[in-house]
Amino acid sequence: MYSIKTPLFNIRPAVSGPFDSTTEHFKNSKHKVRLNFSGGTRIKKMEKGLKASRTKSRLNVPAINGVYDYSTKLYNQQLTSGNMGRITGRYLKFDPEDLQQGIFLTNEQEEEIRIEQIADNLPSRLTFIWPSQLPNGTFRVQVRVRKNDDTILNSVSVPLQVLEDNDV
Repeated sequence: MYSIKTPLFNIRPAVSGPFDSTTEHFKNSKHKVRLNFSGGTRIKKMEKGLKASRTKSRLNVPAINGVYDYSTKLYNQQLTSGNMGRITGRYLKFDPEDLQQGIFLTNEQEEEIRIEQIADNLPSRLTFIWPSQLPNGTFRVQVRVRKNDDTILNSVSVPLQVLEDNDV
């Protein structure tokens, strides 16, 4: 087989798939021709000077760094029904008039509650009141934001235990 070599890259064809004997011929149903690529001389020279760095995602997906309960002063553990909470992170700001956006609580039965009382609606911080009279159990907290192309983006959800106000 032939290969192609350029200063930028090299291409070499290869055959894959099992051959049952040394005399078996190539069969399209069993075998495939694949192309193997590798860097050419220019790429290999450039590779030595490359430095890796961490970058932010180009998609501005809401990201929750932490969920704070003011009543218990705990992060990412529980929420106190009827008291203040705070979410910190990135790309959190949403349109409160759009009912598909906001802070949502989802229980184990997949029932959703949208948090309505918002004090701060900022890109890196949301301050709000947890709904009152939430039943005990585990809830997942999620932030949903609509982007310019009408896509709804969801943050990763954070599980929290509910602590009723009278249990504090």
